[in-house]
Amino acid sequence: MSGLSTSTKGVEDLAVANAAAITAGFGAEGQSWQDLTASRVLNTTYTNSTGMAIAVAVAGSGGGPNALWMYIDGLSVSMSSGGTVTYGSGGVMIVPNGSTYKIVATGSFSIARWHELRA
Repeated sequence: MSGLSTSTKGVEDLAVANAAAITAGFGAEGQSWQDLTASRVLNTTYTNSTGMAIAVAVAGSGGGPNALWMYIDGLSVSMSSGGTVTYGSGGVMIVPNGSTYKIVATGSFSIARWHELRA
């Protein structure tokens, strides 16, 4: 980083620190991808009480029209739509510790896989 001004170096250091804070806990000791397909239900609110952020990945399909919505703390963070044809869709969201999350589907959409990176 030679040649950088003090202010540029400070911004770069802050960016590195922020990236480390955002990803802290992912891949941590004891965290692994778990297949929770059999125990998760659409349109149901769950709470992340693991003590660290988790990642939630879902995939499914349905005859159209259909849509898949992902919510964290009541806020829509992702939407995937199948229009009027049979369509596969899915998404991934990062859920902070203490936050609620749910997957809402419309039409005939059904979940084929629900995986979570968690302890």
